[in-house]
Amino acid sequence: MQNTNQITKRFALPGILLLVGACTSSHADELSANAVAELNEATLTANEAAQVDHTLADSNTVTSEELERWSATDLEDIFRSSISVNAAGGRPQTQDIFIRGLQSTTANVTVDGAPQVGAIFYHAGTGGSIEPELLKSVKVSAGTGNALSGAGALGGAIAYETKDGFDLLEDGATVGALLKGTYYSSGDGGYKTSATGYGLINEDWSYIASLGYSDVGNYEDGDGNEVIDTEYQRTSAFFKVSGNLTEAQSLSVSYEYLEDQSIGAARMNIAPAVSADGTSYKERNTATVHYDINPANNDWVNVETNAYWTERSLQDATTETSITSIGFDLRNTSLFKEAAKVTYGVDYREDTYETDKTTAGDDAGDVLGLYAQGDWDVSEFVTLSAGGRFDRYTLDERGGVDVDNSGFSPNGTIIVRPTEGLEIHATYAEALRGAYPTQAYFDTVTQDPDMKAERSTNLELGFEYTIKNYYIAANIFQLEVDDVINPGYDRGTGLRTNVGDFETTGYEIMAGAQFGALNVELGVTESDPEMTYYDGSSDEEYSLVGTNTGRTWFGNLEYVFEELNLITGWYVSYVEAIDSDTARALREKSSYTVHDAYLRWTPKSLDALTVNLTLSNVFDKYYYDQATFAYTSGYAASGRELALSLSYKF
Repeated sequence: MQNTNQITKRFALPGILLLVGACTSSHADELSANAVAELNEATLTANEAAQVDHTLADSNTVTSEELERWSATDLEDIFRSSISVNAAGGRPQTQDIFIRGLQSTTANVTVDGAPQVGAIFYHAGTGGSIEPELLKSVKVSAGTGNALSGAGALGGAIAYETKDGFDLLEDGATVGALLKGTYYSSGDGGYKTSATGYGLINEDWSYIASLGYSDVGNYEDGDGNEVIDTEYQRTSAFFKVSGNLTEAQSLSVSYEYLEDQSIGAARMNIAPAVSADGTSYKERNTATVHYDINPANNDWVNVETNAYWTERSLQDATTETSITSIGFDLRNTSLFKEAAKVTYGVDYREDTYETDKTTAGDDAGDVLGLYAQGDWDVSEFVTLSAGGRFDRYTLDERGGVDVDNSGFSPNGTIIVRPTEGLEIHATYAEALRGAYPTQAYFDTVTQDPDMKAERSTNLELGFEYTIKNYYIAANIFQLEVDDVINPGYDRGTGLRTNVGDFETTGYEIMAGAQFGALNVELGVTESDPEMTYYDGSSDEEYSLVGTNTGRTWFGNLEYVFEELNLITGWYVSYVEAIDSDTARALREKSSYTVHDAYLRWTPKSLDALTVNLTLSNVFDKYYYDQATFAYTSGYAASGRELALSLSYKF
């Protein structure tokens, strides 16, 4: 393992190189603040001058505009340019998400505030079924965060937020519709269609209703070989009503349905030698109700309430398995003379893991949390944030074993701004996750009644600096998870208990600049995970906990042709080769460089029409994404693929 000094040295050299590269670029007129915002929102104006404002948090936030430019269809597309995230797995149904090398099962993943917890079956992918077409934004909080990240956020949080009618309506319009179709070229090809209607019920209330369908065939890898059993059909439906009950009260009610139908049994992330028989289905149903109270001229009351029900299921020819979660989050934010605020609340969630492989009943778990988080602008140079959570977990296993865990998780951050344009931050944060049900697919697991809670500790130091139209931002981090609970079970004893400790260290660096209509970004990221078991043995990859990938370099260029109403972009990533120890073998993971490009055009003579052209893996590279489960036993990445999308807004 690396110590902090080693991390700092590894971080310093690439950071200096990036800064020098940025500062020696040719100077250009500075952009105005409005122009920067407009460029980020994909409108086609960027002429005036001002200072760039960019953070690493921006590099982990995906907007709906970005999703549309890249014709996003799966998790790999969604997180293409997120600096802290890897998403891989081949076909969408087997894709996993890793935040700084940690599996998303260690994070708090939510859709409109509804947690998507646990794993149905690790072979089925755990990244979560999501339809990019419906997303307003995706926000990633990397590493153990503050008390507002939710219960059990050992490795961070991912928040998917869906659109509402207000997001799509043009100024002055009361009703609208969006029709969209996309063609995919790789292998057998395929298509995706969607129809969305939205509008105002009255001036205070909006609605949105959307239906989507995709039929995508087997894709080809970079060598031109058909990758069998990657075909799928997806059906989606979404409805949301939102608005104001009074001047001080708002309400939002939504329901989303998503079904993926694909070839093969539940062990779907292992690439077969011959096409499998049978069909498998992954399904998600999510319903949410948001109710907020925010009276005018009252700094003490800003209540946010979120209640939810969500069910995820996996079905093959012989088995049906599901995880159902129901719960709520109630919080209030109070302001103190505009210099400080405190958010405090309570959340509760109950999870039921069910499989028809047994008649012995269900596994169930719940968690009750109390939390508070305060932020205080001590001066114009210093901001402090501190808070904590107290969580109590209970596990009721179908075999009669009960486990209770509870504990307090503190956090603190200091932000210092010693000079204009420079911000330095340091964070210490803990998170606790108590005993929880094992993968829903397993029916013969015995829980250890003395199982201990997992506890993560995150240390992070970073800075962000902007000067004129240049910026650079960086983080170094060290995250430890003590007393990791086996995500599966010991196949020899059938017992599930704590197995050891996990640690990852690393860094993230991003630099960039804006020159008129041109936006340039460069970056590098690396994490070094290690799982150490109680018997002293160790490895760098452990299913449903973490994965090991090589140092990753990336660059992103975007250019706006204002006169043509056109924006185009080019993204390139280079992943260095790495040797990674696993519980079974030493994996040699090869390096690769992948290029992607897009072009988005709205004709001035017909501004209701948008044409989007995306070319993924431009040079048809054959490779396995290093974050792919089982690596070369999984699915090779897709070769060159053209996606042509047409959308028309009424």
